[in-house]
Amino acid sequence: MRVTWDLLGIADVDVALFRSWAEIIPSLTHCGAQDVDHALQDMDDYLRAQLEAKRSAPRDDMLSTIVAAQDAGELTDPQALNLARLMFFAGPNSTTEIIVPGYEGAHEPPGAVGKTRR
Repeated sequence: MRVTWDLLGIADVDVALFRSWAEIIPSLTHCGAQDVDHALQDMDDYLRAQLEAKRSAPRDDMLSTIVAAQDAGELTDPQALNLARLMFFAGPNSTTEIIVPGYEGAHEPPGAVGKTRR
């Protein structure tokens, strides 16, 4: 997750916020719908503020690139926010849901994965 947030340009002081959102938002079955809605709103507010901050002080990160695309007329405001959201979820989810199980499966003894699925 940390790599994704670094690429996005999330400040170190805000990592705790992102960790809490990363735990709450995808876990509707473990958290209530109200908790998920509140976390999504907080994250959207944060990302909007970050996109605006990158507009006045761009850096070499993905949020600044999204803002540049907005300013060039290539993205609307809702598209920019959706792209920032997608990047937030895509990085950690691809790591935990695809790469890690693939790595673990590759290091299982031959036939072990098939046996556990039967």
